[in-house]
Amino acid sequence: MTEASRTSGSSPEDHYWAGWVAFAGIMLLNRTND
Repeated sequence: MTEASRTSGSSPEDHYWAGWVAFAGIMLLNRTND
């Protein structure tokens, strides 16, 4: 778990929301590129 050591003090929830934000951003970019 190199990510855990890099971002010290981050809870699994932070990674969960970060994934959702990235997913939403990609979807928005795909819509604008259409």
